[in-house]
Formats: sequence, C-alpha cells, structure tokens
Amino acid sequence: MMRESGDLSYAQVAPGAPDASIEYTDPRVFEWEQLGEPLFVFAYTAMVVGRQCLALAVVALQVFSTRIQKMLQADAKDFLMDCNPAIIGPLESYVCEATKAFVRCFPPVSIVVALMVASQLILCQRLFYLMIRHKVLVDFQNLAPYKDPMFWWVIITCVLALSHFIFHMICAEKMHAEHHNLQALLDGLKKDAVFFGLPAVFYIIFLYMSYDVEWLLLPLSKFWEEDPVWAQEVSSDLAFITENVARRTVLHGSSETALTVEDIAESLSVSAQQVPESEINDSRVGLLPRSGSRKPAGWISEQRQQRLQKTGKSAGKIGLGQFRSGLITRSWIGDLLLDYRLVDAKSREFRLAWILWVGITCLACLAAVTLLALQIAKDVQDIIRGQHADIVGTVVTSLNVLCMVAVVLRYLYEADTIAKSGWSVPTQERSASDPGKSLSFNSVQMLRQGMIRLPIFEVLCAVAALNWQARNNMATKAQRVQTASQRNTLPTIVRRISQRKSIRRNSSHNRMQQNEEAQQPRQASAPGRFHSHCVSDILSCTCLHCSHPSVQVGTWTWLEYHQWHKTRRKST
Repeated sequence: MMRESGDLSYAQVAPGAPDASIEYTDPRVFEWEQLGEPLFVFAYTAMVVGRQCLALAVVALQVFSTRIQKMLQADAKDFLMDCNPAIIGPLESYVCEATKAFVRCFPPVSIVVALMVASQLILCQRLFYLMIRHKVLVDFQNLAPYKDPMFWWVIITCVLALSHFIFHMICAEKMHAEHHNLQALLDGLKKDAVFFGLPAVFYIIFLYMSYDVEWLLLPLSKFWEEDPVWAQEVSSDLAFITENVARRTVLHGSSETALTVEDIAESLSVSAQQVPESEINDSRVGLLPRSGSRKPAGWISEQRQQRLQKTGKSAGKIGLGQFRSGLITRSWIGDLLLDYRLVDAKSREFRLAWILWVGITCLACLAAVTLLALQIAKDVQDIIRGQHADIVGTVVTSLNVLCMVAVVLRYLYEADTIAKSGWSVPTQERSASDPGKSLSFNSVQMLRQGMIRLPIFEVLCAVAALNWQARNNMATKAQRVQTASQRNTLPTIVRRISQRKSIRRNSSHNRMQQNEEAQQPRQASAPGRFHSHCVSDILSCTCLHCSHPSVQVGTWTWLEYHQWHKTRRKST
C-alpha cells in the first residue's frame, strides 16, 4: 500500500537553491520505498551479517575457551589437538601448531571480511532505492569473488583450519592403532570437525553470494503491484546507467549550494548521455547496443533529454572523474549520498546511521584483533617456557593480525574520506569571521548553513565548543603562571623597576607638555591622538567611526580628557 507524505520527501529544494525550477516528484510514498530507508537498510544488513557473525563468534569462543567448549559439548575433552612433541614428534608438533593457529584465526578474519562486504551492501541498497524513485536505474556490476584478495584470504584460512582436524585424525589413528577406544576418538574428532566445518562452509557460501548485490534489491513485481499506471510511466521515462559510468559522477557546485537527492538523479541522468569516448569505442560496452553482444553504458529517453536541456543540465560535462578503487569498492556511492550539501532529512539520517555503522564495525574489528593479540601473548609465554613449536603458530597468528590491522586501517581511511565529504566544509570557503574556524571540525558552520538540524548534533557542537574554550582558558592560565614564574627572578625585577621609573618620567613630561598645549586658545587639539571628525572611545582606544589604529589615549585620565574637550569647545 502507498501512503501520503506530509512533505515532498526527497524532492524538496532549499530556498535559494539554483535547482528550484526542477519539477517536484510524486509526493506519495510507496511501500517498497521502506526497503531503502536508512533504518531498514542497516537493520536488514545487520540481520544478514549478524547471523553469520554470531555463528563465527560461537566457534571462536569454543576455539579460544575450554570452558565454553565444555558448556557446548560436555563429553568433549579438547577441541584442538595437543601439539606436544614428546607425544606426536617434533616435526608433527610444528605442523600441528601451524594448523591450530589457522583454526584460531579463521573466525576473527571471517568477521572482519563480513563487515567489509556488508558496508558495500548498505551503500548499494540505499542508492538503488533512492534512484529508482527518481526514475534512474543503476546497473550494479557483479563483482567476481575470485578477484577479491579478501575472499581468497578467507578460503585459504578455512582450508588450512580444516586440515588441522584431518591431521588430528591421522595422528590419532597412527598413535592409537591398537587402542580399543580408537573408534570413539575418531567419532569425537569428526564431531568437532563438523561443528567447525558447517558454519565455515555456510559462511563462505554467504560471502560468495554477497558479491552479487542485485539479489537483495527490489523485485519487478513489487515495483508494479501498488500503482501499475505510475510504474508504466516511470518505466517509459527511466534513465539507465551502468556502474562503470555512475561511479565517476561527481556533484558540482559551490560549498554554499543546498542540494537534494534529485540533484544526484539529475547528475546521473546527464552522465548517462555523456559516456567517455573510451567506453563508446570499447567492444564490450557502448551508448546503444549495436548488436546482441554489446551492453549499453547508459541510456536516457528523449523526453528526459528535453527536460534537462530546458533546465540547462545537459550543457557541458558533469562530473566524469576517474575510477576509484579500494577496499570499499563502492565508496563512490558514499561520496554521493554523504555529501554535506544534501540538506533533506533522509540524507541527514543516513549520514548519522553510516557513522554509527562505522563505529560498530570498528568495535567488532577491534575485538577480533584483541582476541588474537591475547593469543599471541600467551604463545610468547609458552615459547619462553621452552615450547619452541609455538613459534610457528605465533608467526601465523601475527601475520593474520597484521593483515587484519591493514584491512581495518584501509577501511577507516576510506570511510573517513567518505565522512569528510559528508561532514566538512572546504577550508577556503570559510569566512574569516567564522567562529568555528578554530575548532577541530566545522560543525558551527554547518549548523549555521542548516546542514544539521538534529538536536543531538547541536548538543554535541555546544559541548565541543565549551570543551575547546575550557582548554584554551587552561592553556592561557598555564602560560600566565609560567610567565609570572619567569618574571620573579632578581634581574627581571630590577629591570622592571627601572622601566617603570623611566615610564613615569616620560609620562609626567608628556602631561606637562599637553597641559601647556591645552591652555593655548586656538591650538587646543591633540594631534595624532583623535580625529576631528570622529568621536573616540576612551576605553578601547579606537576610533568609533573609522576604527583608526593610531588613536592612543591610554595614558590619559578621564579628567584630563574632559578638560581638553572643554577647552577645545570654548576655543571653537
């Protein structure tokens, strides 16, 4: 069902914006639009990823904690193999420790990679639903998992982790060939392998499917079922653009320009008809499909082209920048959706939700890295006690920790770059009288421009300003104390006394000379001190009308100034 909206949702244009002439979109809100709301997008992604992370967390607790293992399996003695060289041999102990390290590294590594992939799913879902509402269809590229190093990292870690249980079975069968409980031991090992292997296999299947984002998007029947007439009109006027072209679209305009989501749709529409020559001549893609083997890079209807020409949008090139690749391969979506010039309420909500998501992701990654770091510290203690086989396991765990830290830092760098595009105003655009220029962020400027209207940000900005002012006061007070301590030395005191005596002599001489000049009838003026056409402020020592910096009356008392002014008025 569709419902009416009180405002024009994403089609509102702020007062004074240059795009106010663009026609507003349909104010109705359809049921399928709720699938693209920030709360639903993040909640759905967290549910999909959370199930996998929860299963991996249970495996991690069982691997790292013997107590948790006994709670889950009361009849199990040990989940991992005992790598004692006196029992299995020196060479086997090194293999055992290496594979055991991969068993411990697999759950934390998988959690980190799952969160990285989930961030891309969030951005794709949000952009798709916003653009399809504004008559733009973005064709996302299906990324090949085997081309992603993180996918191979998970696969290799999983295979080597499962080899630990196979190696344990081989060693157990060799050592207990004549033991009457051999079959029971092997059954226990198979049970452990299944308990570890099933979540790992399901996780890899989910990870493989996550690279195809289109299976999460809106079905065609859902798009048509609420209003077939509207759906037919939108389909006939739909602008089509591939991800290879859309990822280079950049929103243009000054930092003072207020934009809406419709400006993003118009920029993508213009990019759809302005594909670079390198892609037109490509044998794989083109503006229009000349044969069945060629895929269009962008298409736009004639009616939409005419509307763009009327509004002046189609003139010139708009935002065809360079390809941007990185850990967040779809960070270009964040550059568009998190632009600080987007002033509608939904964009502000998405910016807040994205920052919260990045914070949760960082906390989860920090917990995973901390878990392996504690294991490294424990292995180092075992090495000091003489268990040299733990060296191999320590090296394997350390390499995985370094890779995890590198991935998280890269993720933070790209997420911070996206956040900067959505939260900071360029420095060269700030006013010289901006009170927020001394702060570490320009929240005051954004509040002044109306970019942030949520009460929580107003409170945070006020607290930050008070904190910054308190820090400045403390620094000034400390500097004064340090200066006072330096002045209390004997040579400094003697020099200050002599300077004061000199100042007093000069001051008394100047006063005598000024009194003599004031007694003259026609020469009652103070050259170099006041302007004849201005009234001066005796307290601030500045000219009230022209603010001349050379006005100096600090050595005059109010009585002297009044006497001089009275004498000057009588003479005139």
